[in-house]
Amino acid sequence: PKPAMLLELMSELSSAPQSMVMVGDTSHDLRMAANAGVHGVGVTYGAHDEPELRACPHVEVKGSVADIHQWLIARVRDL
Repeated sequence: PKPAMLLELMSELSSAPQSMVMVGDTSHDLRMAANAGVHGVGVTYGAHDEPELRACPHVEVKGSVADIHQWLIARVRDL
């Protein structure tokens, strides 16, 4: 998948890839993130199943919004 959407967002926000996260429910979303150099977070409550999401590069897989929240809080603390 082409990363144009994420590249445009990074340009508009003057953000570097390492400061962004793409949350998606398909392998297409997560491959787009990887193609843009952005970390992907797959969610298991969407279109694709967990094994398919885990097969993508640069990915975390979470099962709920609360799990994503905890992961983001920990990631921000590590910066």
